[in-house]
Amino acid sequence: MYYLPSLQDVSNLLVALNRFLALVFPFLFQKLFTRRFTLVALLFAIFFAFTPCFVTFAAPGFFIDMKFRALSFQIYLLHADSKVHFPEINRSMVIGIFEFGCNGISFVIYCIIATKIILNKGSNANDVRLFILGFLILLTNTPSITYQIYWAIYESDGSSYVFLTLPWVIMIKTLSPPLLMLLTNTGMRREV
Repeated sequence: MYYLPSLQDVSNLLVALNRFLALVFPFLFQKLFTRRFTLVALLFAIFFAFTPCFVTFAAPGFFIDMKFRALSFQIYLLHADSKVHFPEINRSMVIGIFEFGCNGISFVIYCIIATKIILNKGSNANDVRLFILGFLILLTNTPSITYQIYWAIYESDGSSYVFLTLPWVIMIKTLSPPLLMLLTNTGMRREV
């Protein structure tokens, strides 16, 4: 649950860098993005995505008994107690900083690309569509970033409402890329 969203954040950052080089430095892009470099970048993304969730691997799990007035039934939330083996590390803060960092850098890159696209009217339509796709994926990550920052600040004192929204936050983050790809890719729209 923690690793795949982190992997998506790093992948989105790589896509932002790819689009930046393709639109701003097209000749450097052709030289740099070889098959070997792409494989190394993907391996880097796979290993780098472990950094925010390393504290949960050895953490024992437990259930949190959720009491929420609007519901008539009990909710039990599975949670990893990272404070057992890593008491000095705030797991939510690490994940929040990681998510905010990856998506913040991606946002800055997309802003630079947007100014380049506006200034250069001869940009390739496919590059512009991929830029829009990456930027929309970045925007759909906003609820997840907000959730992690909230949980990092309030930790165990967080409200039940925030816990109840977690599945929706994760679904928005994981389901949005294929849906946005369907909207921005004309070839996929024709197939469907």
